[in-house]
Amino acid sequence: MNVPRVLSALVATIIAIIMVGTTRAEESEEQVQGKVAQDRQLDIGKSMVRDRPASDFVDVTFELLPKDVKSQMYTWLEFTMQREVDPQRRASALEAGDFRVRVFAAYEKPQHDLVEYRWKRFGQDLRLVASRNAMYLDIDLDELERDSELHEHGDELVDRARALVSKIIQLSGEDPAYDRRPFEIDLRWPDELTEGTEFSSNDEQSIMHLQGWYQRVDAYVKDGVLHILLYKKAPTAGGYFNATKWFPDDFRELVHRKAAEQGRVPSPAAP
Repeated sequence: MNVPRVLSALVATIIAIIMVGTTRAEESEEQVQGKVAQDRQLDIGKSMVRDRPASDFVDVTFELLPKDVKSQMYTWLEFTMQREVDPQRRASALEAGDFRVRVFAAYEKPQHDLVEYRWKRFGQDLRLVASRNAMYLDIDLDELERDSELHEHGDELVDRARALVSKIIQLSGEDPAYDRRPFEIDLRWPDELTEGTEFSSNDEQSIMHLQGWYQRVDAYVKDGVLHILLYKKAPTAGGYFNATKWFPDDFRELVHRKAAEQGRVPSPAAP
């Protein structure tokens, strides 16, 4: 028996086992880091719309919105909403009373300039709040559960939510910015819509490198409301913009004046 050769083989085997174990540990660590990065993406996404208490918003007419802001809202809702649901279809916005427009003009960082739309469709009071970089659709889950217009979709909350979202958001279509490139959004719905639930159509896609809004749509439940989060990143832009400076100065002054008249100026401690 050649003892040195046996010992050499044994040492080689031990080293191989250690290397495999190390590789698996490294892979596991990379997977964990990847999951953390994915979770962080949604946190960043949520921070792109710094919503305000209802009492901070000021009523304005649709026509009063700044031209550039209105143009952006036209474009993004036309891209993302089903046409029959869009409350501000070009040249045919819903009549006053059916379509409520409110705004919040930031006073300082980290506040965001915000546009809020409220309207009713499919028996549901809908709310859309938009910043310069993202927007989300709010669906009240208690109201959804009671909505008689969605009875054909059963009693399960997830089934009703899935059906309503498909009636509102363009989950398939063609991208006019890319030679009518077809797209399809597959939101990975959970079994239940409980508080704190989060899900996405593509959680591996970085929100910093979107070439089209449809490449990633996120959703989460907070305070009994389902938020469908849509990112407003222009394909040609290297990143996102200063959300505190979306409104022009004259419109900001007008909104602040209205807020002061109505006692809607937020306290200095408000975020």
